[in-house]
Amino acid sequence: MRTEVQQLAALVAATLITTIGGTTGATWLAADHHPAASGNADLMRGGALVTPRIGGYVTAILVQENQTVKAGDVLARIDDRDLQAALAAAKASVDAASAKLASIDTDLRRQSGGAETDRLKTARAAAATELARAKEVAHQAEINLGYATITAPIDGTVGARTVAVGQFIQAGNALMAVVPPHAVYVVAALAGTQLRMA
Repeated sequence: MRTEVQQLAALVAATLITTIGGTTGATWLAADHHPAASGNADLMRGGALVTPRIGGYVTAILVQENQTVKAGDVLARIDDRDLQAALAAAKASVDAASAKLASIDTDLRRQSGGAETDRLKTARAAAATELARAKEVAHQAEINLGYATITAPIDGTVGARTVAVGQFIQAGNALMAVVPPHAVYVVAALAGTQLRMA
């Protein structure tokens, strides 16, 4: 009976899992029901698991267990020095590509036609493509830099914090949970006659 109840409890929990988007990524574990009391039951609050989009060393943790936060509040920071360097390099590439395109445009304005004009038009098309690509890389580098600042995906209370300053974290690993006041779920085994939602 215990094994069957555990399996059923796991199935109930599984049906409560959906995924929500956000800067940090989060897994939503929520139920608005109040489970029956049991000596073998552990009443837990559901919430959003805070998972980073990038890996790296944690340089700051700005919240404590049971601290109330608002969506968007900064929870932790990851070392962003490499990301800053990548963004700077990407911006430099944009500047270089822009200058190259501007130079070709200047040369084109000096031409009155002929083979040289055709050559410059071909070069301009290639330079425009290069600039567009450089801008895309810079945009992604800016997004990646933003991922180094981990924010709360929802309003709630911080719990289940597993991360420490100086720790190397992997992308996708849960660092903590943010729990809305109304969300609850049950883990562990329930007595067979008590597996009931009020």
